[in-house]
Amino acid sequence: MKTKNINKAGATILSLPFILGMSPIDKPKEDKTKSSPNILIVLVDDMGYGHLGANYENYDESNVNQDILARSNSRRDSYSLEMAIEATQNSMPTLQKLVSEGVRFTDSHVANSLSAPSRAGILTGMYPQRFGIYNNTDMNSNGVPEDELLLPELFQDNGYKTAMFGKWHIGRYDQEKSGFAYDGQHPNDRGFDYYFGFNKSGTQYYESEILFRNKTRAKAEGYLTDQLTNEARSYLEKLDNDDQFFMYLAYNCPHGPLNQFAPEEYDSKFQELPKVLRIWNSYMFAVDEGIRRIMETLEEKNMLDNTLIVFLSDNGASGGTPLPANGYYRSHKGSLYMGGTRSGMMAWWPGKIPAGSVCEQLISSMDVIPTCLDACNIDIPKSADLNGKSMLPLITGKSKKAIHENLVWANRNSLSWSYPGDKNRNVPAAWTIKNDEWILHYWSGKDEFTLYNCRTDIAERNDVSDSNPDIVKQMADDYASRFKSFVPPLTWEKDVWYGLKPKADLTKEEAIILKEKNGLLMSGEPVRRKR
Repeated sequence: MKTKNINKAGATILSLPFILGMSPIDKPKEDKTKSSPNILIVLVDDMGYGHLGANYENYDESNVNQDILARSNSRRDSYSLEMAIEATQNSMPTLQKLVSEGVRFTDSHVANSLSAPSRAGILTGMYPQRFGIYNNTDMNSNGVPEDELLLPELFQDNGYKTAMFGKWHIGRYDQEKSGFAYDGQHPNDRGFDYYFGFNKSGTQYYESEILFRNKTRAKAEGYLTDQLTNEARSYLEKLDNDDQFFMYLAYNCPHGPLNQFAPEEYDSKFQELPKVLRIWNSYMFAVDEGIRRIMETLEEKNMLDNTLIVFLSDNGASGGTPLPANGYYRSHKGSLYMGGTRSGMMAWWPGKIPAGSVCEQLISSMDVIPTCLDACNIDIPKSADLNGKSMLPLITGKSKKAIHENLVWANRNSLSWSYPGDKNRNVPAAWTIKNDEWILHYWSGKDEFTLYNCRTDIAERNDVSDSNPDIVKQMADDYASRFKSFVPPLTWEKDVWYGLKPKADLTKEEAIILKEKNGLLMSGEPVRRKR
C-alpha cells in the first residue's frame, strides 16, 4: 500500500434558451466566468447502456440482449421492444438534450460490474484490485483503505467546495446502526465538506431509515430521488456566486426495490404502460427532471455556463431490468461480459465540448475525475500512480489518440444476478481483458479462454479463440502484466482468488487448492463461505 502524499489546505422549467435548444454558450458572456469549471458528476445505479443509447442505436429483437429479451417475453405483463424504447426515450429528455449538446461515449466501461468496487474505481481513478477490493464483500467488510487517496480530496485541497449526495457504498459501516460509517470511512473524512445520503448498497425510495446529513441521522422526506435533488439544489443555492464546486450526485435509481409507483408528476407520463415499464421509466424520469432542476439552479446563479457535467452508470443493468437494458451487449450486472461492464456515459461543457460529438475510443470510469482535475488545472501527485487518464484532449476535439491500450476486469462471472431462484452467485474466479478490437475472457472453473472480435461481434456470440492463438497469448500476457499490480483480496476467499493468478505465478500448493475449490463450485452444490 502506498501512503497518501498530499498537503491538506415543485416542477419548474429551465430558462427559455435551454427550452428552445439554444446552448448557453450562445448567450452573452459575463466577465465573471472563471477559467476553471465547476464539476457535477451524476452517477446512476444499474442503468443499462441501452437506455442512454435508445436514441442513437438501432435495436431490434435480433440484436438486443437475448437473455433479457427472453425474460421480458415470458412476463405476465409482457411488452414489445418498440414500446420499451419509446418509454425510455420519453423518460430522459434532459439527458438526451445534453448528449446532443455534448459528447457521448460508445466504448465506455466501469472498473467493475458490481456497485462498490465500481464506485471505488471512479473515486480513486485506480483499479480497485490494487487495494484488495474485488467485490462488494471486500468493500462492506473493509471499505477503501484509508491510506488510499480519494480524488475529491484534491479538489478540496485546491479551494473547491466539495459535496456528495446519495449512495456512498465505499466505506465500512456498522450493520447494527443503520449503516453508520466508521471514522475514517465517511465522506466527510474522504474529501467531502458536505454529505447527504446513505452508506449501504441500497435503500427504500419512500421512508428510508438510513439517511445521514454529514454524520448525523436524517429524516426521509417524500420520494428519495426528489430529496437528493432538493438537497443538492439547496447546497448550490447557498454558495457564493464566485465559489467553485465539485459535486458528486450518486442517485440510487434505478436500483431496487422498484416496488412502488413514483409520485404522480413522474408516474402520470407512463401509467398506461405495463407495470415493469411504468415503474422503471417513471423512476428514471424523476432523475432526469432532477438534473434539469439542478441545471436551472446553476443557471439562476450564473454558474451553468462554466460547469462540466459528466453522467454515467455504475455498471450494467441487472437481469430483471426492462429493455432496452444493456442494448446489444451480452449478460448483465455482475458479469464480465460487456453487458456487465459497459456504462452509458456522456459529458457536457458548453463552449469546450463540441456539440453532438461522439468518442469511440476505449474509456473507463476511472478516467472521469482525472479528466475533471485536468479541466480545472489541478495537478495529480505522481505518487498517486493512477490508472485513469485525462479524456480532455478527446472530449474537446483536440486529439483522437487512444488513452488506453486495454482495460482489465478480475472477479467472478455471476451466473444469476437478479434472477431469483437461479444458480447461486458463488462461482469460480474469472478475468477479462479488452482492447479496441478484441475481448478475451478466462474462465477459471473450466480453465479455458474465449475470444471475441468487438468490432464485428459486439454481442460476444462467436468464440474465435481457436483460430487466433497468437492474439489469445498476447492478451493473456498483457493481463499477467497488469495483475502484477493487484494485491490479494481483503475478504474474498483466497482459494477462489487463486483463479485470477496467471498460471506461471501459482505455486503447486495453490494450484491444488484451486482445483479442489473450482471442482466444488462447478458441481452446482451450494457453497457457504467460511467465517
